[in-house]
Amino acid sequence: MIKQTWRFSALDTWFFREARQMESFGGSELDTVFPPPARTVMGAIRTAMGEALGVDWQEYKNNENYKINEIPFREYIGYDDNTGKLSIDGPWLSIQRNGMYERLYPIPSNLFRVKEEQKIIRLQVDSPIYCDLGKAVRLLKLPDLSDQDRKPKSLTGWISEKGLESFLAGKDDNISDKELFTDNKVKEQLFQRESRLGIARDNTTGTAQEGMLYQIRHIRPYSNIALEVDITADYNSVLEPVNLIRLGGENRLAGIRISKKKNIEIKAPQATKDSYGIILTLLTPALFGNREWLLPGFKLIEQDKETVWKGNLLGIDLTIHAAVLGKAQREGGWNLMKRKSRPVQSLVPAGSLYYCKVAGDIDNAINALHLKKIGSDNKLGRGLLAVGLWKNNEIIID
Repeated sequence: MIKQTWRFSALDTWFFREARQMESFGGSELDTVFPPPARTVMGAIRTAMGEALGVDWQEYKNNENYKINEIPFREYIGYDDNTGKLSIDGPWLSIQRNGMYERLYPIPSNLFRVKEEQKIIRLQVDSPIYCDLGKAVRLLKLPDLSDQDRKPKSLTGWISEKGLESFLAGKDDNISDKELFTDNKVKEQLFQRESRLGIARDNTTGTAQEGMLYQIRHIRPYSNIALEVDITADYNSVLEPVNLIRLGGENRLAGIRISKKKNIEIKAPQATKDSYGIILTLLTPALFGNREWLLPGFKLIEQDKETVWKGNLLGIDLTIHAAVLGKAQREGGWNLMKRKSRPVQSLVPAGSLYYCKVAGDIDNAINALHLKKIGSDNKLGRGLLAVGLWKNNEIIID
């Protein structure tokens, strides 16, 4: 078993197209998804391995028994959507500070900031109300503020590992400004967005196609920013890949550096006397199937005049009382093997939260679920969980 961390650094701008098709966007600008979809990064890793071996990609496509240097290559890197014995975690946005690379994670969706005080607050689970999800569903609301002129603003962006650990332990006051990357700090310290205007070309004539203008937005990461991906390969060895590869749309260059695999060392909190339950936090987008937002295997029931969802997750019996979900992450892409667009999927975005009561010991539940993956496509790193504490003061009891 080989475990490595691959670090991709941008040598130019990057473009990872959102799920909308080029021909469907009308006069609006197509944006970049960043960090890029896991499938895109997995494709780059497989390509880098193949290029290092000098693989004949046409033979690889046509011959399922294709070998190079006595390596059965389809078994080595998989084929099409099957990744063989290769799996990844990430990709993670990483910033170099004090000579070390530090991973950043999506800010949990329930955090807000009172601008005037630079104070961080979080949403509370409200009393049950009637809505489209059921007769008595708990939604979330901002806590009552003594001064209504103070306007909390939702925090979007990235949080450091230290800041995330403070959040999971319910110690929001310990999250300092240097642990957060939002708004202007993203532009100043992480990356900038650059708009580009292009036109489609007729390759048979080498001329532009009339009326085929398009507008896209690239990402330009700063020199201290990288993408990190942890790979696990069930091989005796993994060959050193090429040092440069084309990554994403428009074939922009990325450099590759490899090191010993980093362990995700986000500390799990310990339950306290004021712990009401747990908060499941998605660190990577998750795919749950037809009921996109609901954890797999959970069912709606009416309990104590309240609509909840009960189920079992990795051996732990849980009851979901509320959730904070970001806008569905639409992900498509291009299938190189079949030379056609992939069907667009809706993923639950990273940073989404599930407020759960535990049938049993809270610490046992934390140990069983923290940094585990749920849902589908786990080999692409999807559905990675961090577990935090849901405290008594975060729910309104009638």
